[in-house]
Amino acid sequence: MEPCSLGLTFRDAVTCNDARVDGVCHNHEVIAGLRQHAVDADRFELENRQLRQSLTAAQGIIHEGLHGGKPTDPDHQAACEKPSCRRIRAALA
Repeated sequence: MEPCSLGLTFRDAVTCNDARVDGVCHNHEVIAGLRQHAVDADRFELENRQLRQSLTAAQGIIHEGLHGGKPTDPDHQAACEKPSCRRIRAALA
């Protein structure tokens, strides 16, 4: 049996089967889908990481604005119950 069009492209030692749609067998359709899924998952992970970094930066800016712009001031850290200030207190203790 002749390899399908993706079988010639991928050269992945997966055998082609008889069921073909538009010249591509089912086995290679699955492989193409898995490869696309891996590419999409990597892209989404990078976007998620960038969003988390942006959120962390925004929370820091908001926190500074809510507390007079001095979140590293020792008096502020001693009185503030925000999680970031509690973490700073724990780190300095």
